[in-house]
Amino acid sequence: MLQDLLAFARVTSGAGALVAVDMNTVLAQVVQDLHAQTQQTGAAISVGGLPRVRGDASQLRQVFQNLIGNALKFRDPQRPSIIRVEAVLDGANVRFSVRNNGIGIEPEFFGRIFTIFQRLHGREEYEGNGIGLSITRKIAGRHGGEVWLDSTPGAGSTFLTLPAGEVSADSALV
Repeated sequence: MLQDLLAFARVTSGAGALVAVDMNTVLAQVVQDLHAQTQQTGAAISVGGLPRVRGDASQLRQVFQNLIGNALKFRDPQRPSIIRVEAVLDGANVRFSVRNNGIGIEPEFFGRIFTIFQRLHGREEYEGNGIGLSITRKIAGRHGGEVWLDSTPGAGSTFLTLPAGEVSADSALV
């Protein structure tokens, strides 16, 4: 837990400069990082064409690693996991979505999952300390964005991030 608290504190204290970041490169790294877990679970991850955004590449990588890692962890064992990452322009911002067909979350727990060390399931059911989404929210806030949730119990969840900043002119979104 001490390591988790240090990771949470480093979001601001160990933060890098906000620069142009190619999100296709970031997501390729995340997919590679999670390759073993993806193979083990039989999940399919697809990534649409993503833009360049202004951000801290290391922190944005952590955001998507947390969101996709959770989608792999909280999967429905009765069906293959499908995870889709996409982005759309939203004014001067980019709205990213990480959609999955996992176990979903009851609406009354939407706010709780972003609170540090708050878990919806016991450790015997799912590993972890309940800090990943707290870190994700803190990183999104540092980038001038938000993280929120749309979910249907038993049908999956969509986590959305909205990093604010300049999008490069050569960004192509699908």
